Amino acid sequence: MDLMSSDSPARNGNQPRRHDSRPRQVQETFDAAATETVQRARRLLHVWLDSHHLDSLRTDILLAVGELVTNAVVHGKAPIRLVMTHRPYRIRIEVHDAGGGHPAIRPIQRTGPDAGGWGLHMVDQLVDTWGTHTSHSTTTVWIEQPIIPTDLSILGPRERD
Repeated sequence: MDLMSSDSPARNGNQPRRHDSRPRQVQETFDAAATETVQRARRLLHVWLDSHHLDSLRTDILLAVGELVTNAVVHGKAPIRLVMTHRPYRIRIEVHDAGGGHPAIRPIQRTGPDAGGWGLHMVDQLVDTWGTHTSHSTTTVWIEQPIIPTDLSILGPRERD
C-alpha cells in the first residue's frame, strides 16, 4: 500500500516523505451468521493488521474482535459486517449485525441455562475504548485501540504535533 498521497509532488532527495493521514478503511459483509463467519473475520483481520504493520496489536485485537463477531453470530442476525479503519494514531473496528440487540456487560453466570457473560468483560480489558450503537434493526459494537508509532520520521509535521 502506498502511504504517499496521490497529490504529492515527485520526491527528490530534499523533500520529506509525507504520511497519508486519511483513514484507510476495509469492509467485509458476511451473509451467514455461522461459525465459519468468525474464522473468516479473524483471517481478514489478520491480513489487515499485517498490511498496516500492527503486529504488536495482533493478539489482543484478534481476541476482542473474535468475541464481537461470535456475539453477532450467536445473538444477532445476518448480514454481519466487519469494518476496519486505520487512522494515524488509532484503529477502529466495528461489527454490525441485523439483530437490533442491546449489548452490555452482564454479570458472569458460571452455570445454568444463562451461563456466560465473560465476553464483553474480556473485550473491556483488551482494548482502550469500546462501545455500542443500536437502532431498531442494527446493532453495532466497536472497539478502538491506539497506535504508538515507532518511527515518527514517517509522519508529517502536522501529525507529530
